Amino acid sequence: MHRFLETCAGYIYEKYSHDLQDICIVFPNRRASVFFTAYLQKLLDKPVISPQLTTIGEWMQSLSSLVVTERLILITKLYKIYKRITQTNETFDDFYFWGEILLADFDDIDKYRVNAQHLFQNIADVKEIEKHFDYLTDDQKDILNQFWGSLKNWETREQQRNFVSFWNKLYDVYTVFKEDLFANGIGYQGMAIMDGIEKAEKGEGISRYIKYIFIGHNALNECEKQLFRILKAQNKADFLWDFDDWYVNEMANDAGKFMRENLLLFPPPEDFLPDCKTFIQPKEIEIVSVPSSYGQAQIIPSFFEKVGIAPDGTDKFDQTAVVLADESLLFPVLGALPSGISGINVTMGYPVKNSPVNGFLYLLATLLRNSTVEAGKETRIYFRLATDILNHQLIKGVCPEKVDTFMQQLVAHNKIYLNPVELYFSPVHELIFTLPGTTLEFPSYFLRILQKVYEIAGETNQDELVRELIYHIYMAVEKLQHALNETGDIPMLAPPVFFRVMNQYLSKVTVPFEGEPLSGVQVMGILETRCLDFDNLVIIGLNEEIWPRTFSSPSLIPYNLRKSFGLPGIDDQDAMYAYYFYRLIQRSGRISATWNSIREGISGGELSRYGFQMKLLSPHKVITRTLDFPFSGYTAMPISIPSSSAIYTKLPGTLPGGKILSPSAINLWLSCRLRFYFRYVLNIEEPDEVAEEIDRRLFGNIFHKSVETLYAPFVGKIMTRETLTALKKDKSNIENCIYKAFAT
Repeated sequence: MHRFLETCAGYIYEKYSHDLQDICIVFPNRRASVFFTAYLQKLLDKPVISPQLTTIGEWMQSLSSLVVTERLILITKLYKIYKRITQTNETFDDFYFWGEILLADFDDIDKYRVNAQHLFQNIADVKEIEKHFDYLTDDQKDILNQFWGSLKNWETREQQRNFVSFWNKLYDVYTVFKEDLFANGIGYQGMAIMDGIEKAEKGEGISRYIKYIFIGHNALNECEKQLFRILKAQNKADFLWDFDDWYVNEMANDAGKFMRENLLLFPPPEDFLPDCKTFIQPKEIEIVSVPSSYGQAQIIPSFFEKVGIAPDGTDKFDQTAVVLADESLLFPVLGALPSGISGINVTMGYPVKNSPVNGFLYLLATLLRNSTVEAGKETRIYFRLATDILNHQLIKGVCPEKVDTFMQQLVAHNKIYLNPVELYFSPVHELIFTLPGTTLEFPSYFLRILQKVYEIAGETNQDELVRELIYHIYMAVEKLQHALNETGDIPMLAPPVFFRVMNQYLSKVTVPFEGEPLSGVQVMGILETRCLDFDNLVIIGLNEEIWPRTFSSPSLIPYNLRKSFGLPGIDDQDAMYAYYFYRLIQRSGRISATWNSIREGISGGELSRYGFQMKLLSPHKVITRTLDFPFSGYTAMPISIPSSSAIYTKLPGTLPGGKILSPSAINLWLSCRLRFYFRYVLNIEEPDEVAEEIDRRLFGNIFHKSVETLYAPFVGKIMTRETLTALKKDKSNIENCIYKAFAT
């Protein structure tokens, strides 16, 4: 098999071996550059200065002097400008959620170099047209609503109605917003890329290298196309495309949608001759149905045994890869890898959102959401929020004796709400339950706790991964704190908005694995496979809605206008993921793909469309099989305890002066004799729990205790009518008896 990057390395070395230091090679991702370097090194027979290796995103942003800043800061500035131009009274908390969407639309407008004035005017015209169709029938309106798409339900919320009325001012918001960002030397990604292209059109920033070589790209936005045109006109660019004739020549196949356009606009050099007919070569392809999400990983050991993976990790780095379409299955996959294999490189990071540290922060956030801190008033904490935190694995080992004693007292006194001071068992507990009063204090609150938990993890010799997770989460929260400080005079965020922003920051944080990138089995996600070729492939999670991913970013621009102005839509996303699939398998010899056949909720349980295409439309014979997990149950042996005189003597009511057989005991005997035996013969009582509501059992206990206290002074005396009447009239005495029953 002639690997694509290996072919590229040979072509570049042969053509530019004496000028490597003067060329810039642009890849779609960093992983491709690592593999390319390895292939290039094999061709070198003497030391050379390496060419400049970069990714398309990094390089295009480097053409601009603007600094891409935090999303929260950008939305804050956008809100100020929007409020000033539209004179709206909308709060920042209400604006933030759809301000994110508006910022994403601005980003697309700049990346695809759309005429913003014309676009916003068209949207305003759409709303104007809708208002003038009151005379239409309901059926006619439904047809128009289907045509206009996402504008149909905009007027269901107050802020949306207000927003629609300001369409004509939105272009002013867009232009003033960009002017303000330019004045401060900052911007969003699309703005920085567009600024870099405008400078490149003037000849700035692209004269450093004699040749730019673009390797393995697919879907291009308009800024990228314009940059390619500029370099092509100056004869300073080579375009090395990675494709196969089978899906490029098949017009109905979405995998070749972008590549067909790329080959026409930017043809590769005539002397670059990659093998573009590998897809039709014989392949061993199997698609395995697994009735479990996590169970899909169990296909790996048998596949490795079949292809002969070396246990010492001496296999070539480009021989075998495990590709996770569902990246949440990383740890099941790592657990399924044979223990004897030492050469494993995980190219994807572990997302902290799946970690116990993030779960601990979630408990703290829940505590803050459900506890109010007001000056002059006592703070009360709901007991379940406190016990969930106290039992978390990160701090459970801190002062265990004090915590256990407190838990026993909590149940004994049936405490529902707690004073924070009761929970100050140690410095870390005091930090946790000393609640901040405002949202601006939340980041400092989390940072202090994370720092202390990090120290505890070191003192208790916890897993090094836990400390690494705490460190990366600490850095993310610190970054959020800095962004909040930069928001200036924006009113304080409401807690729901703050926690949404914090989740966005943490969702992007990953902890990298240590490993040797150029040895053994590669474990990677979909996007990391671009440009890479492997002899053996295991694809985990080949389900519809996972590959391709059906989620598309929300937009305030209707679909029909997005398409007419050249903005990307869900069909473009489907075409990208189709290319990733076919490009990945086109040069492989053995492919084993698994999918989860169990439907979970409204999703899952369906093989990806690419699996069906391989079975029905490809030239290959695809083997399908099912991986079953047989569970043989054991017949439960009946529990029988023969009666005896020893048991009889322990029964209630059998001994003089003994415990009386109560109605509850009789009911338990009738419903389950075994439970009766455990409860009344062996005296095994159910553990006490904090009761938040007065159920029948608790009510009965309180009633009996109250009556017992009420009649205690009359033990051994004769009760007369007058005594009972006086007892009934003494309301304060009755209330005191009830209070005592509650207290005990």
